[in-house]
Amino acid sequence: MGNPADFSIDQADQARLGCTPGKRTLACWYNPAAFAIPALAPEQTFAHNFGNSYAGSIVGPSQLNFDLGLMKSFRIVEGQQLTFRAEIFNVANHAQFQIPSTAPDVPGGASISSTLPDNQREVQFSLKYMF
Repeated sequence: MGNPADFSIDQADQARLGCTPGKRTLACWYNPAAFAIPALAPEQTFAHNFGNSYAGSIVGPSQLNFDLGLMKSFRIVEGQQLTFRAEIFNVANHAQFQIPSTAPDVPGGASISSTLPDNQREVQFSLKYMF
């Protein structure tokens, strides 16, 4: 019926399906009103005809991740050295959201309800003495 990223399509149907009309939120990541259930196949009571939606028409949120590494070496005496290292993964602690649900015909079916596992900020330090 339309582009799932266009929230100007059928705002009344968006509200019926549990979305804030005209606006992308985590509760409504794509416009569920852009989809329609295909008609039943001839002489079938449950099997539907194939629709015309293309693969990849529903796209999840982009992922943003910055890592940082710092290292400093200190010479103590000739032949001996101390190295300090700090590594920070996901410096900004930015949430990485999962892909949205793919059930546009039910209320809440276009929502993102979780984050990717193990995406919190991680910090590690190391100290190495070489002689």
